[in-house]
Amino acid sequence: MNRLKGTIVKAQSNGHIWRVAVRVGDTEMSAVLLDFAKSESTPLTGKSVIVSFKEAETALALEAPLHTLSIRNRLPCRVLSVEDDGILANVNLDHEGHTLRALITSESVKDLGVVPGKSVNALIKSTEVMIDLEGL
Repeated sequence: MNRLKGTIVKAQSNGHIWRVAVRVGDTEMSAVLLDFAKSESTPLTGKSVIVSFKEAETALALEAPLHTLSIRNRLPCRVLSVEDDGILANVNLDHEGHTLRALITSESVKDLGVVPGKSVNALIKSTEVMIDLEGL
């Protein structure tokens, strides 16, 4: 599981679903929380959180397409290492000094030319991001 520390900078709800923006270093991440029971009278903004997302839910792209994907979370990373068994590859990434992992197919590693030192963007759908609200 990938885990990053952050701070909530924006939170909005329609009564059942919350969209939360979290500042993680220089990057703003988005999380959509389903069935999150919380009173709207208690502000979330400024709260410290842990953002987490699964390695298997992390896609890689060579460039961050601005308006061609619905994926909101785009983390610029540098490839640290690739562990490839011929079917799946575990790609270790550096994002602003934090190690992340992406589990992608070996075929994708080859197609994208993923090698140590290469710049990539980790892509994570907002609905796949979980947040741990410390102190709530």
